[in-house]
Amino acid sequence: LKLNIFKSIEKFVTKYFHSQEAKQILEYAMVLLGTAPKDAPALYSIMSHVDLNLGVWYPRGGLAGAAAGIRKLAEEKGVDIKTDSPVRQIVTRDGRIRGVESAEGFIPADAVIAACDYHHAERVLLNKGERNYSGRYWDKRVLAPSMFLIYLGLGRRLESLDHHNLYFESNWNRHFDTIFKQPSWPDKPCFYLSCNSKTDPDSAPKGGENVFILVPVAPHLQDDDAVRNEYAESAVKHIENVTGEDLHSDVIVKRIYSHRDFTGDYNAF
Repeated sequence: LKLNIFKSIEKFVTKYFHSQEAKQILEYAMVLLGTAPKDAPALYSIMSHVDLNLGVWYPRGGLAGAAAGIRKLAEEKGVDIKTDSPVRQIVTRDGRIRGVESAEGFIPADAVIAACDYHHAERVLLNKGERNYSGRYWDKRVLAPSMFLIYLGLGRRLESLDHHNLYFESNWNRHFDTIFKQPSWPDKPCFYLSCNSKTDPDSAPKGGENVFILVPVAPHLQDDDAVRNEYAESAVKHIENVTGEDLHSDVIVKRIYSHRDFTGDYNAF
């Protein structure tokens, strides 16, 4: 009971805050956990505690820099790391793990940690008799939001923005409804905009800016070139109106990343 698992975070926050802006700041992280604030257990207020009280740290070089550091340490300890070698099957025999079948061939192992999407591990990498869940089980799951991402490399600075920038619509339930109730591309979305070059100058050429835009969206939306390009343009115009920043000029790099990319690169369900 003390962990507040039977109360929503929306009700929990409202108990202490009346300001709409304050409540949104304390509730928004729930979207990244996969649910709307009115449905998330208040236990997840721990996310705001970590963010606002303990602080969030940025590794030099971003998460790629953190991965490179882990790799360096692992190899110093004698770990053999194989990349660009997709695993095709987790091989078992007599109820025990024997290894994995990869693009390079069979690799024997006493233990296998499948850190990929759980659905992919179950439905693709394991044989039918070794799975924990049926296809029917997966078809009934309520899925967390996906993300529509736009990466921009600009040849100039964005003076009015910080590293982390969160923007909320006053009626953000309309955005949540397009994720959880009537799946569709949100018209005037809430969004997160990052300029990590504010903290890490090496992430962009001198005088430039490294920009990352994130819009939470429903899974399973149509994501062909025409749709994603049209929505990217709509989202950027909306963001320009909200922030007052020009994101159309001096664009050196632009990349859109969404549903089909998560599936293709990470075997996301």
